[in-house]
Amino acid sequence: YIKKFLKNRRDFMDIKEMTQQLAKAIKESKEITEYQKSKEELENHEAAKIMLKDLKAFQSLMEKKNSAGEEISTEDKDRFNRVYEMAQMNPYVRDFLISEFNMFKLWEEVWKEISEAFNLDEKGQEIEP
Repeated sequence: YIKKFLKNRRDFMDIKEMTQQLAKAIKESKEITEYQKSKEELENHEAAKIMLKDLKAFQSLMEKKNSAGEEISTEDKDRFNRVYEMAQMNPYVRDFLISEFNMFKLWEEVWKEISEAFNLDEKGQEIEP
């Protein structure tokens, strides 16, 4: 029993150690460092922060409507596109949005691998065998 316990404990420690290594690799990844850098730059530019806040607020509103099953009007789509295009003209907002997208892609890839190991779908629900 003790040998089995120690072996299981060793296996757990190996997984814990690998998880810590993964966390360190993520923190040091290009995606995270670029995200942090672009976020810091954005924080130093008030107009860029306002543009991003407006864009995120409008995006959230559109997502809420979509989730509630409401149809998104052509006017709302056009307005969102204008707000998005304006935000893209600002290099700080553009860099932030690109780095945010890349960071979330990394998160998605990591989550996919981990969830597959636990037999979970993208929502964290167990997949039926």
